[in-house]
Amino acid sequence: MRDWRRLGLGLLLLAGIPACGPSRPRTVVREFPGMGTLGSVTALSDEEAFAWAAQCAQITREWESRLSLFQADSELARINGAAGREAVPVSSETIRPIVTALRLAEESAGAFDPTVGPLMRLWGFRRDGAIRKPSAEEIAAIRERVGYGFVRVSGQTVLLEREGMQLDLGGIGKGFAVDRCWEAIRRTAGDRPFLVNLGGNMRVSGRPSSDRPWRIGIRHPFQPDALIGTLRLDDGMAVATSGHYEQFVEVGGDRWSHIMDPRRGEPVRGMASVTVVADTAEEADGLSTTLFVLGPEEGEAFLRRTGRTAAVLYVPDRQPLQLIPNPAMAILLQKTD
Repeated sequence: MRDWRRLGLGLLLLAGIPACGPSRPRTVVREFPGMGTLGSVTALSDEEAFAWAAQCAQITREWESRLSLFQADSELARINGAAGREAVPVSSETIRPIVTALRLAEESAGAFDPTVGPLMRLWGFRRDGAIRKPSAEEIAAIRERVGYGFVRVSGQTVLLEREGMQLDLGGIGKGFAVDRCWEAIRRTAGDRPFLVNLGGNMRVSGRPSSDRPWRIGIRHPFQPDALIGTLRLDDGMAVATSGHYEQFVEVGGDRWSHIMDPRRGEPVRGMASVTVVADTAEEADGLSTTLFVLGPEEGEAFLRRTGRTAAVLYVPDRQPLQLIPNPAMAILLQKTD
């Protein structure tokens, strides 16, 4: 039986699988809560995993105090509370992911938009109760409050120009926190291997054994106990998956993902998942959302136009299963027959 350890949406760590002999090291996983999800650190010893998980728990608590939508005293909540009225001074740490998100929004012409919160609430994704399809008139009205072009960053202040706007860094914040955890551990770990995961956004360091990279399984979106392939990740690489898997709703007989297309004002249809391998977790996190919205053709054009480097695997929302890897992903991916 395979030893699968869940990393988060769509990804599984293939751990403790013997190969040539008994000396192959086995990994230890220690979990921690953070940013509204479950994180973990994978290492070669219980002592390392425990210490590094505690370190990551502290780091993610600090970032949650800055970026949480649901903590009334977070810096992001203060920005949203002052929408349409005044600029809010925030820390330099908070400015950085905001600027990164706005840059990605501009590059993608709004396929990624950190002000999508009002649309999420309109459809019911941010409140208790049933998801519903709003009318075209309702969508048009709420879109007046959505638009990255209405965000002004000046020095260390942030202004949302229109009342009712809301910054939401959920599409990049967890990847950003993973990178901060990875950097902190790396400073003390030396050449000891480890893996940091936060809600399926992950980054690896070193190799779990000298002759073998980290092996990450990609879940089959329609068969939860099956894999569609295995990724081989080397030192410093990061991976994230955006997809609906169990996280979809059916409204009026149509299946909708939980990922919003800000340009159209409705959730994405037609994509099951997008897995992205990149140089940082922040990049992988933001790009997986962006490319899920864009789809294969627009997504590949976006990567060419912006010069961004990423390995991408698209899985359309249909059967039989169809995988669409770009050349970089094809090198990293071992498909499952």
